[in-house]
Amino acid sequence: MSVAQWAPGQPLYLLAHQFHLAPLPELLRCEVLYAVQQMDQWVRALEPHWIRGVISHLTTADTLLDATNAARLNKPHQSAVRTLENL
Repeated sequence: MSVAQWAPGQPLYLLAHQFHLAPLPELLRCEVLYAVQQMDQWVRALEPHWIRGVISHLTTADTLLDATNAARLNKPHQSAVRTLENL
C-alpha cells in the first residue's frame, strides 16, 4: 500500500484546543464551517471538545438537514445540531 492510500485513513493528532472537519463530506464540511464561524460571533469561547463530539456523530450524514442523523444523536448533540441548523 502506498503512502497516498494509507495516509487519509490515519487519525489526525489533535491537541485539546483543536478540531478538524476532515472526516465530513464536502457539503456538510461547508455547512459546519459556516456554523462555527457564526457561533464564533456570539459565544464567548468555542469549545473544541464539544465540536469534536458533534463532528464524530455527523460523519455519516450528508447535510445538517438530514433528519435521520439528528435522531441518532445523544441529547447534547441533538441540541447542537438544532443550533447549527438554525444558523
